[in-house]
Amino acid sequence: MQIIRTFEQLAGSVDCSQNTEIADILNSWLDRLQAYDGYDLPELAIICILGSMAELAAVEVETGHQLLEGDRCFRPVETATRHQNWIELVFILSDDGFGVVLLVPTDAEPAFLALCEQAMT
Repeated sequence: MQIIRTFEQLAGSVDCSQNTEIADILNSWLDRLQAYDGYDLPELAIICILGSMAELAAVEVETGHQLLEGDRCFRPVETATRHQNWIELVFILSDDGFGVVLLVPTDAEPAFLALCEQAMT
């Protein structure tokens, strides 16, 4: 699990990634979010790379927001994108637009992957 909380961490994750697909996804977020001049990343979003239900629970604790309703379906997803080897889910958690971006590899824990698939429908 990786939780990205700052622009420096996000840029570092892009630079250090061995996987070009996730580097491209992260770079896209870096470009989009840096366009909000005058804001720090924690004011805009938290970006999480994770692959299990336990890791998602840690993200819920980190953000103070429940992302699952029960154990079967996600709260409403703002956008869901399937990449070749990744699923990207965006949750808007407050009226000011603050959100959480979940990046989940397609080889994640099967139960967690099933929840991600459900969120995409």
